[in-house]
Amino acid sequence: MREESLRSSERGQSELIGYVLVFSAVILAIGSVVTFGVTALDEVQSATVADSGEFAMQSVSADMEALYYGTATSRNTELTLESATLETGAPTIVNVTANRGGTKVATNRTFRPIVYKTDDVAIAYENTLIVRDQARGSVAVNEPLVSISDHRAVIPVVETNASVQSVGGSTQQVNAMLNGSTAESLTSKSGDSVRLNVTVQSVPDRVDVWERQLNESVGDMVRPPSAPLAGRPACKRPEPGYVTCIVATDRVVISHAEIDYELR
Repeated sequence: MREESLRSSERGQSELIGYVLVFSAVILAIGSVVTFGVTALDEVQSATVADSGEFAMQSVSADMEALYYGTATSRNTELTLESATLETGAPTIVNVTANRGGTKVATNRTFRPIVYKTDDVAIAYENTLIVRDQARGSVAVNEPLVSISDHRAVIPVVETNASVQSVGGSTQQVNAMLNGSTAESLTSKSGDSVRLNVTVQSVPDRVDVWERQLNESVGDMVRPPSAPLAGRPACKRPEPGYVTCIVATDRVVISHAEIDYELR
């Protein structure tokens, strides 16, 4: 009788341990599902907000382009920010110089890009280029209006200036107004080509994108004999914060538009 009682007690303990192990496994499984599920939902939400921001900045770009081309004098772009903010970015400098002998046309502008920002991504409109900057690196959302070849180069300088530094939450607007525009050109003469120097200075992540875009534009062009590092590839990154391209071409057009915008 005593042996049967011991065996019964051992079976009871074994069953209790089994229940505890099974219950613990179920709790761990539920916890894992909840943890990974919440993480996945957060990632989906972040991606959705970022995609929404990219679409919104494309709308901003289209309106800025209309002002740049002179098809409008003012534009109002409405954006839904949700968990994002709209702000002015760190200053950008665009310097463009064209020389032919003793003749020179140039512009040097410092301005503030428009940036749609979340915890995970920043999407900036900067001189006709939209850049998406995230943990995996920076990529171009569109192609800038820069065009460079050995026959003709068109360099836009869209100078965006803001009075308000940032806004966030709900629905906000970018109210932009064309404050003036100019266009200068220089053409080769008697076989004397035009030497073009384009420099873009910005935050390093966006300069990465500018470097790729400018390299795509110049293709296999090299620096002219009169330039530093003659015969080398046209575009060079002397420091992380800027990229410079020097080429020889038949004609250069520098088109500048000054746009004042408000975030509200």
